[in-house]
Amino acid sequence: MMKIFKLTACALIVCLLVTGCGNNAELEDNHTVVKTDEGEIKADALYEKLRDKYGISVLVDMIDHQLFDEKYKTDETEEETINAQIEQMKAQYNNDEEAFNAAITQYLGVEDENELRDMLSLEYKRNLAIEDHVQDSIADDEIQKYYDDEIIGDMSVRHILISPDTNDDMTDEEKEAAEEDAKKQAEDLIKQLDDGA
Repeated sequence: MMKIFKLTACALIVCLLVTGCGNNAELEDNHTVVKTDEGEIKADALYEKLRDKYGISVLVDMIDHQLFDEKYKTDETEEETINAQIEQMKAQYNNDEEAFNAAITQYLGVEDENELRDMLSLEYKRNLAIEDHVQDSIADDEIQKYYDDEIIGDMSVRHILISPDTNDDMTDEEKEAAEEDAKKQAEDLIKQLDDGA
């Protein structure tokens, strides 16, 4: 998701750079945007690359904003979650605003904390939509069946009982010797099983 936002921010920055500050904000198709020793980059080639590379992600974000902002109104839980995430991010930069802003611009492609809040809000609402979809589409009995079949799987359990050969007529020493013999048999059997028998 961070990649999408980086790409969106890059597209926005390039568009702002390309349009400039003059009255004529559009570049003609054959207008040179960048000129280097190796050649030129024309406006139509730039627009084509921007549209192909970033257009879909920008469109998806816009659609998600429209759908999710309507269905999932911002509430106190969302605000608390976003605030906690931002505080955690700021703590990584020792609450240095300048370092924090540079990091979110570089790594997340957002210009300021407000854009970051918007991005985190969209992510939060996307997660709510996913949870709703999963709850609506998967029944509890299906989850239990999957758990029983796949997580636990088929198990075969066997029980081996080794008991000492004792009776009431034996002396304490004989009973103790029989228990030691049974213990030795059990230890030998465990060793065999550990060795792959």
